[in-house]
Amino acid sequence: MNLAAMSKDELEEALKRAQEQNACLQERLAETEKSERLLKSILEYLPEGLTYVEGPEVSIRAISRYGQQLIGRPLETIEGRSGPEILESWKLFHADGVSRAAYEELPLVRAVTKGEDVREEEWILLRPTGEKIPILINAGPMRDEQGTITGGLSSWIGMEKRRQLEERLRESEKRLRLAILAAKMGAYSRNLQTGQDHWSPEFLAIYGLGPDEPLPLLDGIPAAVHPEDRPRVLAEARAFYDRTDQQEFSSEHRIVRPNGEIRWVHILGNMDFDPVGKQQVIYGLGMDITQRKRAEEEMRSLARFQEENPNPVLRVARNGMVLYANQASEPLLRQWGLNIGQSLPADLMEYVASVLAQEETQQTEARLPDRTYALSWTPITGEEYVNVYGMDITKRKRAQEELRQAKKEVESDLRVMNRLQAISALLVSEESLQSILGKALDAAIDLTGADMGNIQLLDPESDCLKIVEHRGFKQPFLDFWNNVQEGQGVCGTAKARGGRVIVEDVAKSHIFVGKPAFDVQMEAGVRAIQSTPLFSRSGVMLGALSTHHRSTHSWGQRSLWALDLLARQMADIIELKDAAVNLRQAKQEAEAANRAKSDFLASMSHEIRTPMNGIMGMIELAHMSCKDARPREYLGYAKKSAINLLDIVNDILDLSKVEAGRVELEKSVFKPREMLESLFVTQGYQAEQKGLRFTVHVDPNVPERIKGDEGRLRQILTNVVGNAVKYTRQGEVAVFVTAEVMDGEHQNQEAHKGPAPVCLIASIRDTGIGIAPDKLTRIFEPFTRGSHDAEFGGTGLGLAITKQLVELMHGRIDVRSTLGQGSTFTVSVLLEAAPEEEASADPLGGGIAQDRARPLKILLAEDNEINRLMAVELLTLRGHEVATADNGKKVLAALARDSFDLVLMDAQMPEMDGVEATRRIRAGEAGEPRIPIVAMTAYALQGDRERFLEAGMDDYLSKPIDLKELDRVLAQIGAGGESAE
Repeated sequence: MNLAAMSKDELEEALKRAQEQNACLQERLAETEKSERLLKSILEYLPEGLTYVEGPEVSIRAISRYGQQLIGRPLETIEGRSGPEILESWKLFHADGVSRAAYEELPLVRAVTKGEDVREEEWILLRPTGEKIPILINAGPMRDEQGTITGGLSSWIGMEKRRQLEERLRESEKRLRLAILAAKMGAYSRNLQTGQDHWSPEFLAIYGLGPDEPLPLLDGIPAAVHPEDRPRVLAEARAFYDRTDQQEFSSEHRIVRPNGEIRWVHILGNMDFDPVGKQQVIYGLGMDITQRKRAEEEMRSLARFQEENPNPVLRVARNGMVLYANQASEPLLRQWGLNIGQSLPADLMEYVASVLAQEETQQTEARLPDRTYALSWTPITGEEYVNVYGMDITKRKRAQEELRQAKKEVESDLRVMNRLQAISALLVSEESLQSILGKALDAAIDLTGADMGNIQLLDPESDCLKIVEHRGFKQPFLDFWNNVQEGQGVCGTAKARGGRVIVEDVAKSHIFVGKPAFDVQMEAGVRAIQSTPLFSRSGVMLGALSTHHRSTHSWGQRSLWALDLLARQMADIIELKDAAVNLRQAKQEAEAANRAKSDFLASMSHEIRTPMNGIMGMIELAHMSCKDARPREYLGYAKKSAINLLDIVNDILDLSKVEAGRVELEKSVFKPREMLESLFVTQGYQAEQKGLRFTVHVDPNVPERIKGDEGRLRQILTNVVGNAVKYTRQGEVAVFVTAEVMDGEHQNQEAHKGPAPVCLIASIRDTGIGIAPDKLTRIFEPFTRGSHDAEFGGTGLGLAITKQLVELMHGRIDVRSTLGQGSTFTVSVLLEAAPEEEASADPLGGGIAQDRARPLKILLAEDNEINRLMAVELLTLRGHEVATADNGKKVLAALARDSFDLVLMDAQMPEMDGVEATRRIRAGEAGEPRIPIVAMTAYALQGDRERFLEAGMDDYLSKPIDLKELDRVLAQIGAGGESAE
């Protein structure tokens, strides 16, 4: 430009343009400096790595402070580096952390050289310290206005930091959700273009709806809005819909839930508009503010609290001046003698100073003549005064006092009951009555706080009260009051009146004043007495319980109550102890009577069987020797009658033994099948004689060998089967026998070590006359006979004995019967399985056939002449030689002078009985000590057999003599060795 050729105006115009250009440049420079400052700020505070490079050579121009820290190198060592030099600053590895990145693979190089847009690639950065850090890189090219790439930008962030940011975001979202839940908030939205509504489950829950239930609307607002609030809410909603700018909607109102519950809600809303200002979406939150509303109502109520409060409320300044007091505080102010504006008394000022100094509430009580207040002195933080809140606790104080008194009474009652319980426990002890009464007296003195006491019992003979236990008295006092008559002293007066007598002051009582008893009481130091009679349950006076005090005394109701309980208990103890004495005496008398009964049974058994033995033996001899048919028939009838008579005697004796508890079951091994076979042969023969069918079935379950009382089992079955045959005129008698080994329950018990129990069951069915229904319940009672007993005979004892024997064998007997059609008896008894190694024993080696017997030389010891004659005849007829002796001494003498094969020994004989004679024979005092001795006696009760065997005898025969048993014994002895001759 040629300035010289330019005119002044042109120069001025050029200068003006230059100035404008300079101003523009200055403005651009300022903007550039501002941009640089902004860039520096961004690079300084940006919380991620940022790198700026220029040109195709990828020259590093700037890196953010966070990027420098992450790389571990300052800007000075990196700035200006380009090309492969970058690899020295940027040591990047692929995501595997092993393979090193080539220059052309770097994200920023790819962005600048290829224009590639790199999004969130994972790389591993190696720091100078050797630490490998996973990073996430974004990179892209920078272009000018023509689109030419002039440089590039890359940002990166440590993935650990990203994970931290993501975790913070999740935690923030979680807190937001929890806050929404805690605030009972719910979200809603409405698309105004599509009309679609969305409500969150929390929002629906506010309205009492389930998550899948729609929210009913009415006029564009929820139908649940309370009718009284609906006009206002509808107007607020319409105003909100008419807006054309973004303003919040806020409404607090009541709703009615489907269950009728009324709740307060706060609905917030906002509206989104499109770019042209058209309404798009309404969204917002709803929350249940019922609790807040209630709290606001309570706050409003609290605003009226002070004056309406029936309890005192005061405000006191630091200097003690009463600044405020409500109307209810007037009684307190009167008590303290002050008005509003005056200072508290000095003792109350201490509370004000202490509360303000410690900044802690303190509690006191104010006692007025007619009431009590609890005062709470509360400091107001940051202020110089104390609020005093009072509460009328008069009722509570009274209740506490009543509670303390009740607790004291309960403790006293508990103490009384514990003492009574301890004495009650003595009822079942062996402690003497004297000792128990002493402990009861100690309890009476302790429970009433007495100094002395005594117990007197009424003597039935003299009708006087006699001291049986005492505490705290000397002998002169005891001697004076040891025989108290009715009306004498306190206890005698109690006897006369039939109730308790109390003397609170002996010196003022007419019972003692002016009488010799007064001096006795004074000498003993007694000033107050009470005497409580002891009455039995039937109202009979048994004695008296008296307690004494050394000073005048008034008895409280609880003390008298304790004495009444103790007296009742003592009377029961006295009665029970007397009853125990009477019971022991009655037991002794019963035992003596039982022994007498047993002796009588033994004697009767012996005395009846002895003549029966003679009768039946003589009939048998006559029958054997008689050849004439007619007399033999008569003798047969006589024998049958004798057997019937013996059965009756045996039934009576059996019943007596059972009732006296004298029956003891034997436990020996036997063969039940053989026993049943022999029994059924006999009963079957009798049934055949009557023209009856007799069927028997013995189940294979019945063991071959069993352990129990074979004789009693035979007696039971003989009785029941015999009755079935006897009471059946036509038809049949069927018997079924089975057994069950009861090993399941017992073998599971560790304590059960013995053989398994066996339950033997027999069912006997007949088509006989049957039993009337009214007699079924009494059929097992003794002497119960039916209407047909005149026809069939019997004593009515058989089933009674059978039932008791069955029960002794831990079994039961049942009957089902139809009158005129027959009966079914079921018998079950409990036996034992026989051990394999155990076998039944025979005293004389049984099982020897009679044809192996030989003639014997027998010594017969029998004092009854008829029985002796009968026995001699029976033995002689069997080919034996018999010598006799009528007492034990003669037995010893005979054995001393001669040898015998067998001694048949009677038990009861004059001068020396059979037991004593046996003992002496076994002791070697006469003849061969090992000679076989067989008892032949009328003693046939339970235990007699064992008694004779224990005395040394080898076998036992009961009278009347069973000829089969006699032949068995003779056969066994005869097969045992050489003859005595």
